[in-house]
Formats: sequence, structure tokens, C-alpha cells
Amino acid sequence: MDAKKRFEVVDSFLHKSEKAVQGVSSADESLLLTDRRLFSIKSRKRDEQVVVDSLQLHLISRVKTKHESTPDYDKDSVGYGIAALVIAFSALLVGTQTGDMWTSVLIVTAVGVGILGGILILEGYNTGAGKVEVDVIDSTGDTLKNIRLEEDQLHFAEALSATVGGTIDKRSKVTQRMG
Repeated sequence: MDAKKRFEVVDSFLHKSEKAVQGVSSADESLLLTDRRLFSIKSRKRDEQVVVDSLQLHLISRVKTKHESTPDYDKDSVGYGIAALVIAFSALLVGTQTGDMWTSVLIVTAVGVGILGGILILEGYNTGAGKVEVDVIDSTGDTLKNIRLEEDQLHFAEALSATVGGTIDKRSKVTQRMG
């Protein structure tokens, strides 16, 4: 089931005055944040089973977000790649200057080390995707839900934190008026 269908399924669970704030999807799960609840919609491909879970925002006391960003490049790999290219170029220069039996060995070595250096540089720029991990915590310190997001879905974690913060403000105002 694709993300659009999962979001259509959750529509029947929403109260008429409930407003959607933000939504994100992965291959097997969609998350929908409303002004009152956090929905998790999971689907299994083999039997088309859909599980909708909702968590009331007023039960959430804290949202802990851990963001590991993607580095632009791996400095070690690029450095080793550049060093290998310098060694390969030097071996190539020495190999072409000498006229003895070591010429072919140096040229083959230079080509091999040069290819290795190129691979190291390319891999240095092929860094893994960053990630965002969100823990939804209640007032007793128990984790109600753990959410793993891609780095480009950080906006969902921010919206969740802001929405929960808004519901906490409303609860504290009510407490202040009553107390």
C-alpha cells in the first residue's frame, strides 16, 4: 500500500475538528501529526493489512530529537585517495624515466594505485544519509514511541515538538487558572 492510500485510511479516524499539521512516509509506515494526535499507519504488502495507531498529544511530556547530519565528504578517504594519486603519479614519472626492467612494474603499480586513489576519492564523497531519531516521552519518563526518520524529514520532528509544546502550554494555562 502506498503512502497516499495509508493517509486516506487514517482520514476516517480523524475528528471533524481535528486538523492535520504534518505528515511523512517511508516504505512501510506513514506518520500523521494532527493538532491532537500522532498517527502511525503501517501496512504489510503480503496481506494488505493496515494498522492504525494513534497517540494523544496531551499524554506526551517531552520530545527528544537526535539529528545526525550527513557530512559533505569523508576527510580520511579523500586524503588517502589524494595520497594514492600522488604516489601513482610519482611512480609513473619514475617508471617512464627509467629504461630498465622495473619500468613495466612501476607503470602497472602506478595504474593500480591510481585506480585505488580514484576509488577512495569517489567513496569519500559517497557519504551515507543522515538520520533523525525522535523519542516521544511521557511524564514518567517512559518512551511512548520511537520514530526513525530520514534527514530530509527533520521538519516532521520539528513540527511534532512544536505541536506538543503548544499542547503543553494549553495544559499549563488551564492548570494556572484552576489552581
